This record gives sequence, C-alpha cells and structure tokens, in this order.
Amino acid sequence: MPVLSPASSEEIRAILSETHALWGEGMTLDDYIAFVRAQMESPWGRENFQYLVWKEGALVLSSLKLYRLQARCGSRHVTLGGIGAVYTPLAQRGHGHARAMLAAVLERLPAEGAHGALLFSDIGAEYYRRLGFRLMPSHEFSAPLALIPANRSSPFVVERIRDTDWPDVERLYERATASDSFVLQRSSAYWDHWRRKTQERLKRLPAGSTSPRHWIARRRRESVGYALTVFEPPALVLKELIVADGDQEIADALLAAIQRDGERLGAVRLVGWWPPLAWSRFLLSAGLHPRPRTRELTMIASFDPALDVQQLAACGDLFWATDHF
Repeated sequence: MPVLSPASSEEIRAILSETHALWGEGMTLDDYIAFVRAQMESPWGRENFQYLVWKEGALVLSSLKLYRLQARCGSRHVTLGGIGAVYTPLAQRGHGHARAMLAAVLERLPAEGAHGALLFSDIGAEYYRRLGFRLMPSHEFSAPLALIPANRSSPFVVERIRDTDWPDVERLYERATASDSFVLQRSSAYWDHWRRKTQERLKRLPAGSTSPRHWIARRRRESVGYALTVFEPPALVLKELIVADGDQEIADALLAAIQRDGERLGAVRLVGWWPPLAWSRFLLSAGLHPRPRTRELTMIASFDPALDVQQLAACGDLFWATDHF
C-alpha cells in the first residue's frame, strides 16, 4: 500500500532530473538541483519546506513540494499548507497516483494544525476542484510601457534597493498590509528565504535572461514605499508594489521610476499579476486593467470555518506574484 514520506536526497535528485526540462528555466541540471536544495537549506526552508513522495516500497509513484505558510484572514491567524510541483514520473502515470497522494496530504494537514491548503494551478481548475479546492480570483495585466505615466516632478526620492534597505522593506510590508482582509505573513526568516531564492535563481539562469530591478521611495530620508520588479526581456515584470498609508503619490513616483528604467533597458511592456484588492487602484489609476490568468490559478481548500473560501473569493485577487512558491 502506498505511503506518504519525506523524499530522500537520491529521490529528490531523480525527481528533479525528470522535471528539469519542465521547470528548469534554462538552468543546467546541476544548477537546477542546487537551486532547489538552496531553498530547502535556508533557515526558513529547513522549518517550512519539504519534498514529499508517494511511494510503494522503494518505487516513487508521485511527488510534491509542501510549504508551511502563515497568514492572517480578517482578525484570525491561519496556517496554510502550500502545495507545489505536483509530479508523477512518466512510467507511473494513468493510475491516479497524484490524486491519491494529494488526498493523503489534505488528510494529514489538519492534524498538523493547518486551516487550509493553497496552490497555484497550471492545469486549470477542475482537477483540483474535485479534490475540494475552490478557484479564487486570478488575474494579470499587460500594457505597453509607454502608457505608464512618467511624471518627473515628485517630492520623493526613488532609488534602487540596497542590502541595507531590506529591513525597511519588511517593516513597510507589515505596516501597509495590516488592514488587508487577507495577507500572507512574512517573518524576517521568510524574507531572507525569498531573497536567497531570488539570488540563487539569478546566478544560475543563463546570462541576460533576467535581472531584478527593485526600488525604494523615500521622503526626507524616511522609506515610504517600494516596488519589486524583474526585467525579463522584452518585458518588465511587476512583482509587488507597497506604499505607506495608501498614498497615491508614492505609487505614482514608483511607477514613474519603473517606466524610466524600462525605457533605459529597452523593455516594451509592463506585465504582472493583478494585485490584491487594496492595491489594485494604483494600477487602475495608471491606466492598467486586469484580465483572467490562464496559468498559476489561485486555489484554496479550507479545513476550518476560520478560513471562509466563499468570503475570500469575494475579496478579489489575494496574492502578489512574490507570494508564489
């Protein structure tokens, strides 16, 4: 009878060798394996990220990544199991192994204190809906960079984020999202993990394929907003835009800096996930509009009334692209 268990180092290597062509992003196989291991070995990763296999004896039938995520839903703290990289080896397909593995994970999570499960589906919604997940609003935007207002008159100084700025970024995120109806909570260890993942990815991808372009806005030396973007030619990808006190002027200054930077880089479009509801007005004011995503669809399964998925679905998009694991 199949059982769910942590993957061994050899099993992880075998899985990654087979998924390399699918998710390797142009890395060599060794770099792809090192990239995943670096995430698992960060302080946050050691506590909150594991590779699981569904196996019978020594035979791996299916596998997935499982993350332990902390969130706030209204005034309640909730724990989510983040599910990613669901994969069945080619030789084992067609026998329902992935479905059985996911059912076992969903049965186990409540016993481990999780209030629900979260995933981002690349295969549509129906497969996961049959397992108890609900599709959440999932939108994106894409617009010519030239349409973004490039107002050069601003009381804010906007410059590239330096290593010494990240504590300010952490504080801004925590303060600015305090009134959001739903938010993934990010400890300092999580932020360190996210930066490590970004750095490891950058150094292992083919040269010139991607370039982080992160910005911070200041007013009289006080940090008041930030934007996380990545240049993936020919587009600039907006990952996150956070400002203090919901100040439209700060958002405009950051978007203008992004627009000017994109022009220098030769970018032609600004693209990204549509942001959570509280932040969408900044993009609307810049002339951007949402459209449904066809990939990375947000889906949540609830095990607890504290996590009301129907109520959450009414809140609009819930996640920044930086929340994708």
